[in-house]
Amino acid sequence: MAKQIINIGASANDGTGDPLRNAFDKVNDNFNEVYFALGGNSPSTIFNAQGEIEVLGESNKISFEYDNQADILALNAASLDGVIAIAMDTKHMYYSDGADWIRTAKFTDLDSIQPANTFSTIAISGQPSIVADSTADTLTFVAGTNVSLTTDDATDTITIAATFPNAQIDSHLNTQTASTGQVLSWDGFDYDWITPGSGGGTTTFIGLTDTPASFGSTGQVVRVNSSGNGLEFATISSYADADVDTHLNTSTASSGEVLSWTGSDYDWISVGGGSGYSDGNVDTHLNTSTASSGEVLSWNGADYEWIAAGGGSSTFAGLTEINTADLDVHDIGRQASTTLVVTANGAAAYRFDQYSTTDNPTIYAKAGTTIAFDLTAVSSHPFAIQTSGGSNYDTGLVHVATDGTTTTGSNAQGKTSGTLYWKVPAAINGDYKYQCLSHGAMNGTITVEAAAGSGGGGGGSPSRGTVTGTSASLANAATGNIDITGFKGYVLLKIQTDRAAWVRLYTSAAARTADASRTQGTDPGPNDGVIAEAVTTGAQTVVFSPATFGFNDEGTPTTNIPVAVTNNSGSTSTVQVTLTLIQMEA
Repeated sequence: MAKQIINIGASANDGTGDPLRNAFDKVNDNFNEVYFALGGNSPSTIFNAQGEIEVLGESNKISFEYDNQADILALNAASLDGVIAIAMDTKHMYYSDGADWIRTAKFTDLDSIQPANTFSTIAISGQPSIVADSTADTLTFVAGTNVSLTTDDATDTITIAATFPNAQIDSHLNTQTASTGQVLSWDGFDYDWITPGSGGGTTTFIGLTDTPASFGSTGQVVRVNSSGNGLEFATISSYADADVDTHLNTSTASSGEVLSWTGSDYDWISVGGGSGYSDGNVDTHLNTSTASSGEVLSWNGADYEWIAAGGGSSTFAGLTEINTADLDVHDIGRQASTTLVVTANGAAAYRFDQYSTTDNPTIYAKAGTTIAFDLTAVSSHPFAIQTSGGSNYDTGLVHVATDGTTTTGSNAQGKTSGTLYWKVPAAINGDYKYQCLSHGAMNGTITVEAAAGSGGGGGGSPSRGTVTGTSASLANAATGNIDITGFKGYVLLKIQTDRAAWVRLYTSAAARTADASRTQGTDPGPNDGVIAEAVTTGAQTVVFSPATFGFNDEGTPTTNIPVAVTNNSGSTSTVQVTLTLIQMEA
């Protein structure tokens, strides 16, 4: 039962406290609980005349028990000075000295250890408490141990020995019989000291029965003896230079000679008359003295001979007809409808041979054909093909270096020698540009005429085609811009992505910038310049039905289609966007 509190009200006789009968009922309950806890006795009966706690003849008890030793050691000994406690798991008693918990020994009867009541020397460390409780006990301790000793009889004897007597060790280990050099051995019953070499061997090398009896002399070596049953020291004669000379005939060697095997021994012989192997020796054998520039070494059936290289050379440039035509491999690396020889007017402009001395002229090409740019005279002006928006356009590019090395796509851009071939895609038309990557002023327009039947003025009905652009590497949920070259006016049929993405098409770059803060799932305004958008969940194609009309609305309309793409793939990656279009305006 919990303690019951009597409500005495806020003030005397205010009528808010417990009624008198209820109040004394709580008093009785509280007293009954106290008396029950004391076994029905008055609290005064648990104290004796000296004021000490003493409960006699009752089942109640005051317990100092703790289940575990760890519970006692966890208590703060400094605040419990004089308190005792008993650990039930180890049966040890502890008391607090005001600083630490001190554990007493668990010796209850020394007679149970030594029935004869006489103890041999005992070394005890720590702080045990030893109680001698039988008549004539004899205790002997080694000096230096920290012990607490109590005797209960005038005849008990306690002796503190200065050291552990050597005689006791000698008695057990027989050290009194040990001689210098002997080792301690177990004889099957006790320890014994024996001489090395007796009893089957020794721990030293010289003591082994199969080794020489003494150390050898300086320069000697240990080897198996002639009987094959032991080792011996033996002297080995030094191997002198004369021994080598006798075998290898070095005594007969002359300067410039070489060591040769005669079939039975080594011998020194002359090379090239004894003067070394000279250029003349090579010339005599390989006829180098008769070689002319450009000749090749040939085997005539009996010896080497230098001959003309069959009227030509192993290099492309060395061929007679190539030299006559003044061609290099890059000149004919690909077939082209025309080749433009590119030069530079300082750092201000490019010039092309067909356009005379016009700086940065507009160049015309037809979709589906190949044009070539001879960059032999370009020098320090890296040449690139770009969209009208200024992004490198890598599709259809092949560069052939002067040594025949071929690179394609983006690796073909920015070259300063060789020939750049551009196989213009059949599906594109409109304005592109050439650009020096080192000088911003050196640029001009490349106008691509639509291929016949593509709807760009070549006759016939317009046909659908695809254009593709790829973003830079984007983190997941990051957005990047792509400028895809298409048409000034077009009908959008499909948007395809190679991974999960959110794609938006715009009328201009400014409209794309203004829409950059809009979030996925939010509709654009009616005049925001958003032509179409698609959300894909992977490599997916979104079909527009009905088809959507799109156009470029820059100040001067171009074939550029501004695109924004957000990577939704879940990891860092580029995003490739492919548009299926029908051209409506060149």
